[in-house]
Amino acid sequence: MRLGAVRAGVRRRLLPGLFAAALLAGAPAVRDAGAQGGAELRGAPTRATIDGRRCTLTASLWRDGRTLQAVLDVRADDGRAFPAGVRVTRAWIVVGDGIWEAPALEEQDAVDPDYRDARGTPRNRPGAPVYRVVVRGGPAWDAGTRADAVVRLTDAGGRSVLLRVPRQTIMAAP
Repeated sequence: MRLGAVRAGVRRRLLPGLFAAALLAGAPAVRDAGAQGGAELRGAPTRATIDGRRCTLTASLWRDGRTLQAVLDVRADDGRAFPAGVRVTRAWIVVGDGIWEAPALEEQDAVDPDYRDARGTPRNRPGAPVYRVVVRGGPAWDAGTRADAVVRLTDAGGRSVLLRVPRQTIMAAP
C-alpha cells in the first residue's frame, strides 16, 4: 500500500472525530446536578432576604440558534429601589440532572438597556427597582424544556443567599 493512500485513509477516519471533538470543546460545560451543590441549587428558596430586604427572581430563557440565553431580574418585594450594595455574583440554569453555570454576568439596566457607567461599562442604573443580569452562551437545550434559574446575591459585607425561580420554559428565539 502506498504511503499517500494510508495518509488519505487516516484523514478520512480521524478528521471527522477531531472535528466533533473540537465542536464539543467549544460547547458550554454542563455538569451533573448530583455533583456538590446540585441539591443546594435545586432547593434554593424562591424568596430570600438580603440587606434587610425580601427579594424575588424572574427569568426569561430562550434558545438563540445553538445557545441558551437568559435575562434574570431580581426585585425587592417592597417595590422600592434595589439595595445599593447587593449584586448578583453567580448564576446557574438547572435542567433535570444538568447544571450550567454562566461564565459571565452582564449587567443591563431594565429600563434603559444601553445605560453605561462613567467608565462605559453596562450597569444597572443606581436607584432602579430591578437588578438585571444577562447570561449568554448556555447549552442548546430544546425550546419547551423546563428549567430552574438560580442566582447568588451577595451584599457589601460579603454575605450571600441563593434565590431561585423554578420551572421556566425555554423559548425559541423569534
